[in-house]
Amino acid sequence: IALAAVRQNGLLLQHVSSSLQEDREVLLAAAFKGPIHAVKHAKASLLSDRDLVLSLLQINRLALKFARKLVTDREFMLHVVTVDWEAFEHAAPDLRKEFGTMRSAVQRDGRVLRFAHSDIQKDRGVVLAAVRQNGLALEFAMQALRGDEEVVNAAVKQNKAAWQFATRGMQEKFGAPGSPLNDIQSTLAYTRELVSKRAIERDLDRERWMSAVRQDGLRLGEAPLEVRDDADIVSVAVQSDGLALRHASSRLQGSLQIVVAAVQRNVEALRHAAPELKREPTLLRLIKEHDDLA
Repeated sequence: IALAAVRQNGLLLQHVSSSLQEDREVLLAAAFKGPIHAVKHAKASLLSDRDLVLSLLQINRLALKFARKLVTDREFMLHVVTVDWEAFEHAAPDLRKEFGTMRSAVQRDGRVLRFAHSDIQKDRGVVLAAVRQNGLALEFAMQALRGDEEVVNAAVKQNKAAWQFATRGMQEKFGAPGSPLNDIQSTLAYTRELVSKRAIERDLDRERWMSAVRQDGLRLGEAPLEVRDDADIVSVAVQSDGLALRHASSRLQGSLQIVVAAVQRNVEALRHAAPELKREPTLLRLIKEHDDLA
């Protein structure tokens, strides 16, 4: 019965018996159904299980932030980089500012430089290791290194699209005869193609989030900021569950149209509206109608 329940609503994990909160199958079912923060109700012993957490990671990388013991485990987090480099965002701060750990991490996937402490993002040795593994890691280096000839040359050699992250001066240099990018028109065409592919990926991702919040508005809380700032997606989310307004960007929490839709669904959503909207006549009327019905 408990397994069937969490398959319908992952948050029901908090209400099952203590023994079931230690059950791997129940936890995986809760994570799969979502919202992913349901996993925080699992027993700590489960969230310290490496294999289980890796399985959760395959469902949603946000699950990792609830594995408080493992995010401090150097070897485990280095393995995570090879599974999903973006999940390294949840690594403990001490790991992300430790030079040895970050050097090993960028050698596995250079893009984890994005999550490194600023002192590491300006370390020439670590940045060189990162861009040699993945040229696009140049985006996350400090500006001085994005103007460093050896660093930029290594990045462009690994991935010619990395030139877009170099400083203007270095871009001009890489466009000169004899440079790795002597055919600047070819590079521009390649970059346009790359941008086009990324746009398609964003559209597909947008559709996935739209579908997710249509089924459960509170899934908006798992989305990146660009999704939580998308008026169409947020509108669908608050129509599904008015309390999804709490996860909207501050800009959209100040949108009268979206706030009205949220309050119509759940009057409690008003607490998440921008302060300047809370005295809006339209919203006050909705609250009065709700109170009259109550």
